[in-house]
Amino acid sequence: MSQTSCCGTGSKAGTNDGYEVVRIEKAKNNCHLCDYYADRQKTKPVAVMCCEGACLRGEIARQAANILCYSLAPEKTVRICLGGAFTKDTGQRNLVRKATQLIALEGCFVNCSSRMMNGVLNGLKPEVIIADKLYEFDRRLFGVEEMSPDEIQAHALTVARKIAVRYDIGEKASQEVPSELNYREWIEAIDAPLLLMQGNPRQVITANRRALELFEKELGEVEGRRGGQVFDCIYASTEDGCGKDSNCEGCKIRDGIIDTFTTGKSHIGIFTSLQIKKATGTITYVLQVSTEKVGDLALVRIERFDKA
Repeated sequence: MSQTSCCGTGSKAGTNDGYEVVRIEKAKNNCHLCDYYADRQKTKPVAVMCCEGACLRGEIARQAANILCYSLAPEKTVRICLGGAFTKDTGQRNLVRKATQLIALEGCFVNCSSRMMNGVLNGLKPEVIIADKLYEFDRRLFGVEEMSPDEIQAHALTVARKIAVRYDIGEKASQEVPSELNYREWIEAIDAPLLLMQGNPRQVITANRRALELFEKELGEVEGRRGGQVFDCIYASTEDGCGKDSNCEGCKIRDGIIDTFTTGKSHIGIFTSLQIKKATGTITYVLQVSTEKVGDLALVRIERFDKA
């Protein structure tokens, strides 16, 4: 085995039969809060360790792990501190070691988290999930700053939901479509304005608090309405009605939602301008949304709704 030193620091690393050997200084201190957390979480059957990379893919994986463990499946999953589990043999590593089911959520094909933990726990066999295979995006992007925070959160939600469905571990998303009584609870767990729509007729089933605040409406003014009626588009009140008026032809929002229902394809950041009816007259607004298929329904995330 060859060894090299870097910049005179005295650290040593080498390679041996396809492995990189790294010396890690033992921790001189231990966080009692971390140990208390690990002790409280030890009965949960599913441990989720995750890539914590600073790139775009790593950030999406990190947020997806948080959504999965703290929103979608908090009773069944425990979120692992990868640094703590890798660098010291205390509570976090024990969570990984003793988990009934271990999921490694990787930002990309480099598989950092599973490779790291395999280095300290021989024979570890996590279920490796490559997060960037679960959503569509421009693969030329690398940095977190190259994608809007709303798009990152939308992709993270997609990843978290697919994992919860695949492994049937989500209390709020254990089925691809939550039960009717859980619709509201499910979308309230997401910190963004959301509409949940059915396809035929194309109407809003429900909306979360953030959406109601954005549109300044009560729930009864949204449920059972078409999208244009929720947005107060002037063409929603014509004789032909929302989505059928000749002025609706070519509306990117309408077409995107229809395509999501038809093909199951998600759309990120589609936008259009709408003529909105207000008490003071007609005002041009910019509307931007992302769409995602949820069983037979469509989840519509409102990313922008303001004056042009």
